[in-house]
Amino acid sequence: MEDLVESCPADGPPIFRISITPLFDHQGASSLSIQQTLARPRCIAHEALLLFETRYGNVPAYQFAEENVLAFDNDGPLPIYFTKTRFDSPDQEWRVKRSTSGKVTLYFKVFPRCVDIKTPMGPRVHMRRDQGGLISGGRWFLPRPAADRVWRHVVEWDLSEAPLDTRAMWSYGEGPGPISRDGYPMTVANSVFMVGPIKSYPKPASTKQPLSGANINCFSLMDPEDDGYDNGWYVEGLAEFYSIFLPYRFGLRGFDYLVGRLNGTLQAYGRSPRIHMDIVDSQRSFYDDWYAELIPYMRGCVYLLQIDSCLRKASGIFGFDQMSPLDDIIVDMGKRWQRGEKLQSCDWLAYLWPYLGDMSQGFREMLRGTAMDLKDVLVAHEDWILATSMQEILEFGLDKSSINQRIVSGLVQGSRAAIAGLKNGDKILLTSRASFSFQGQARVALLVKRKEVDANSMDKNGRTHFSRATARGHEEVVELFLERNNVKADIKDDYGRTALAYAAFQGEAGVVALLVKRNDIDVDSTDNNGRKCLSWAAANRHGKIVRLISEEKPSFRR
Repeated sequence: MEDLVESCPADGPPIFRISITPLFDHQGASSLSIQQTLARPRCIAHEALLLFETRYGNVPAYQFAEENVLAFDNDGPLPIYFTKTRFDSPDQEWRVKRSTSGKVTLYFKVFPRCVDIKTPMGPRVHMRRDQGGLISGGRWFLPRPAADRVWRHVVEWDLSEAPLDTRAMWSYGEGPGPISRDGYPMTVANSVFMVGPIKSYPKPASTKQPLSGANINCFSLMDPEDDGYDNGWYVEGLAEFYSIFLPYRFGLRGFDYLVGRLNGTLQAYGRSPRIHMDIVDSQRSFYDDWYAELIPYMRGCVYLLQIDSCLRKASGIFGFDQMSPLDDIIVDMGKRWQRGEKLQSCDWLAYLWPYLGDMSQGFREMLRGTAMDLKDVLVAHEDWILATSMQEILEFGLDKSSINQRIVSGLVQGSRAAIAGLKNGDKILLTSRASFSFQGQARVALLVKRKEVDANSMDKNGRTHFSRATARGHEEVVELFLERNNVKADIKDDYGRTALAYAAFQGEAGVVALLVKRNDIDVDSTDNNGRKCLSWAAANRHGKIVRLISEEKPSFRR
């Protein structure tokens, strides 16, 4: 790889170079070999040369060991050790045992994170294998310069030993590079790296897919406050706000989508039993409390809705046919953030001052958990007014840790979960997304394993638990039922349809593969209309299932 001059150029900031070499196994990209070079950092002995964020939310970063990081400067090997000076900060300091001389270069390897079904849900910043490649947020595996100043970040890739179809990407351009970006040390932490058989799709995204919060997060963020609060109300609230309105404004979604998403967010805010929770406390409980997790999203979005209403009334700008004052503020803050400027809540309030005067008291009340009064809030148009609706406070009825541990715990007696029959100690096999229940969905679905469940029990239409599991593609549950000697795998319901017929109709190839191998399954069974499983699969163009049924039991073919 061509060597770059590691210096402090007269016309720009000092260079922080990151050279990445992907390594491969039979499954594709398997790890990364990293070389980081800082131009003349002038770090004195026992001071921090680099900082590394050891966790992001509830996601642990890559576990480095001092002996696996090699460092050199102009005087030769440079001893480095790790330490933490603040218990309340995730940052680990990489300090030097002697003063540096000239440029400093570090060498180390990183491997993707190992996860399984019990790994708690969290921000997807970790390195993971994906379709023969690797993808990761920079903060998960790259230390950053300790000197809080503008650097010229230069990223380049060595693909000389990579498969021919390998491509390498950084948020700011495609490699192998070099690609440069000026900014503060968090520039790399807040970016994404990918390498592998990456495909490009130049066509616009399907109009059926709404803009996600992640699209907004990539545009405009806010730095944490000096007391450590991460300003999640802005980061996540802004993402929620614009993911509701932009698809409608751009003509990608209709009015029903706008109303449904907005009502869902308002319900999630108003129905939460933590509506009065201090937002700093919600940050501490974010990954352990059902309701605290949604506070920055929903409270932040509702606050922005309230501010947008005030700004529109003050400016007289209504509708979606032009930029609103809130749009102008967010765009300007986004540009400043992209340039590497530090932005905090005081900057937000400064933007509001020319329109609304001092809004600091209302802002502090929002953070503390004072319920927001929305009776005079309008939504974009002068005649789009919110209406009050009394609804039940949401209570899940079990600890959030139940989902991660896959064991029901903390069951609240008298709750709907308890009334539905859940018991502490139940093994959870499958769950729906609990967050959907905040936004209008009336229930959370949990499938638990119990020996006393009768697989052959029928509903009013003659369908068994076993039949329902096959139709929904729950292979693990189907296997559990099939392990029992008493399961009636080929029983028909009132319509004459078997479990195989429903699996074939729904296109559940994995379940069909389990069923057709059994001797007690008649693939030629007909329903009350004379249709066979093969007919259902063919009618719905499930080619793989047609092949499975046709090839597995030829003796049944006519």
